[in-house]
Order: sequence, then C-alpha cells, then structure tokens
Amino acid sequence: MHQRKILQPQATDLGLIQQIAEWYLAEWEIPVERTTQRLATHPGNNDVLFQFLLLVGDKPAATGGLTNHVGLLEAYPRLQIYKPWVSLLYTMADYRNQGLGKQLLERIEAESLKWGDEQLYLHTFTAESLYKRLGWKRIDLVDYKSHKTAVMTKQLNPT
Repeated sequence: MHQRKILQPQATDLGLIQQIAEWYLAEWEIPVERTTQRLATHPGNNDVLFQFLLLVGDKPAATGGLTNHVGLLEAYPRLQIYKPWVSLLYTMADYRNQGLGKQLLERIEAESLKWGDEQLYLHTFTAESLYKRLGWKRIDLVDYKSHKTAVMTKQLNPT
C-alpha cells in the first residue's frame, strides 16, 4: 500500500491547482478559470480559507477545503447565515471507497478547530449517508441543480 500524505497547495503550486480545477470541471462543471482564480488568490480572498490535497504515493488522489462561500448560497440566500463550508470534497474514481474522503474530512475538521471554528456546514446530493456515519446531521433539504441536496452541519469537539 502506498503512503498517504496531505499537503496544503500554495498559490504558487500552479500544477496542483490546475489538477484540482480539472477535477472540479469534470465532476461539477465548475469552470477551470474560476477554480484557479479562487485557489491562486488565497489566503486573502476572504473566500477560500484553506485547501488540502491528498496524495497516494506521489499521485494526487483527493482534495477538499473550507470556504466562506459555496454556489448553493446564490440559489438559497437564507443559508448565508451558515459558514464556513466544507467544499468540493473530491476523490478520483480510482481511489474511491478506500477511506480517503474520510481521512481528508477529518483533516479539514481538525484544521477548522485550529482556526477557531466549532461548527461546519456542507451540502451534498451524493454522499449524505457517508457524512451521517461521520457525525454530520441534515438541517435542510433543498432542490439544487436538479438534485435533492442535503444541507448538513457538524458540531466539532475540541480534544
């Protein structure tokens, strides 16, 4: 089994940012330019708080981060009271069902505590059962991009 490593891409890591942008385009049709602009200008853009990339061996396999803004908020302004958001947690198809998403989410939660966040939010239409197993609770169900989408929260416990 290959070693797993989580790193935090910097704004100057253009190759890694491009890889993340291509995943987001393929999975959610998010324009490459939008992702690269968001990731290449953080910290300091008051949107992306941090982004992680999980490597298996030396190959990028999963990514996700914490933001203050997600597209769902444009469709449902009433949800703007909630932040920060775990956003765009993605695992490459070849690496799914191996616990990478869980490992990455646990790292995001731990980093969030360091930032002083004790409650996080996310939305999903594909992985609600995974998040429930990891202690997340549904607080709303909305129609978003033609999907029934669960809006979820988790209270973090400092250790």
